[in-house]
Amino acid sequence: MLLMVNSLLQEYLFRDLKRKLILIENTDPSFDWIFGHGISGLIIKFGATNSHIAIQIAEFDLPAAI
Repeated sequence: MLLMVNSLLQEYLFRDLKRKLILIENTDPSFDWIFGHGISGLIIKFGATNSHIAIQIAEFDLPAAI
């Protein structure tokens, strides 16, 4: 299942993100909460390989496309 997350307010709307592939337009360090939900992977429209989110993706060993 794919979910588009475009606002931190949606953290409260999407309580069950477990095993879901998340689509995000862009991120900042405030998106750390998403890693606590057991997601399957991330697709991010805008970002860089040395960005905060890319480093976290590597730390959590998640599949991702940036």
